[in-house]
This record gives sequence, C-alpha cells and structure tokens, in this order.
Amino acid sequence: NTGTCGICLIGNFDITGPTDAALASLQWLLAYKASRHRIDLSVDDPFENLYGDWFQFGNLAGHRNVGSTACPGTYLHHALATLRADATAQ
Repeated sequence: NTGTCGICLIGNFDITGPTDAALASLQWLLAYKASRHRIDLSVDDPFENLYGDWFQFGNLAGHRNVGSTACPGTYLHHALATLRADATAQ
C-alpha cells in the first residue's frame, strides 16, 4: 500500500454486517491514524500508484473503490460514510 494504509476486518460482510464492537474499534483506529498523519477523512485526494496511474477517491475508501473486488463487502461498504463522519468528529 504505497501512500496508503490498509485496514482489515475479518469476516464476510456480504453476508452480515460487522459487530458494533468491530465498528467502534475501527472508528477509533481511523480517527487515531487520521489525526496522527493529518488526514482529512471527509475529502477526496489524488493518488498516484506505483505505475504512475492517477486516481481520485475518498481518504477513507473501500478496497472496491480502487480495485476489482467486492471488498469490504456490501454491509461494511454501506457503513463507510458513517465511519467517515464519526471518525472525523472524534
């Protein structure tokens, strides 16, 4: 993950959503990492990958936003907007 940070939750979130405890821990981790590295989770930024290709996506994005995958699963993907707002507020 050049220029990015990948975070993984274990589970198949196409079948069920993550637990409230997992979401709370994820929110705390996102808030901590964003604060520590001065990342505004509420905006989009340009990103250049290893091959010189440029993309623009949210500073908090699911794997499916940048690659051909279903990750992070439908339930967790739908939770990203709330996580983004709550981690930013935290």
